[in-house]
Amino acid sequence: MNEMTPKSNFIYARVAVTVFIAFFAIMNFVCSEVNAENIPPQDLAIQKHLDRGIQFGKEGDFEKAISEFKEVLKLDPKNIHAYNNIGVAYFRTGDLDEAIAYYTKAIDLGLADANMYFFRGQMYGKYKQEDAKAIKDYSKAIELQPKFSRAYLNRALSYSFLKEYDKAIADYNKMIEIRPNDLKMVID
Repeated sequence: MNEMTPKSNFIYARVAVTVFIAFFAIMNFVCSEVNAENIPPQDLAIQKHLDRGIQFGKEGDFEKAISEFKEVLKLDPKNIHAYNNIGVAYFRTGDLDEAIAYYTKAIDLGLADANMYFFRGQMYGKYKQEDAKAIKDYSKAIELQPKFSRAYLNRALSYSFLKEYDKAIADYNKMIEIRPNDLKMVID
């Protein structure tokens, strides 16, 4: 009869853990396969176009990226990721009007989050010098995400350009209150 020693207990424990991990890994793989099979073909096509568009964007081929994201909108006209990525791609090509148009479309459809308002605000303020429009977008971004420190910073800059210094100072102070370690953002 074999006696259980501390060494044999350790070996059995290791084997048990290894078997458990292997079983869990197999079950996870099987579950992943089952879930992948349940994805509707249209959703797979959408994801394929999104992935390709993102890859083209990373490679700097923004025209192809835009084309892929527009394919997504043909399949899913309310896809927020497509609108956002088209806006970014147009911005990267220097076509601010088209970028703004896609952010505006997403906003009009009720799809926008704080970041979309922020990015459109940046285009209005930083690049088109339309600070009143920028302030409106930064304000909406802050409404949606009250601790959005960069939105406070950019709104403060727009207020400064409009010579509304009291409002600018209030926003700088709020930004510092939210992220006191980010004073470098103010200096830059």
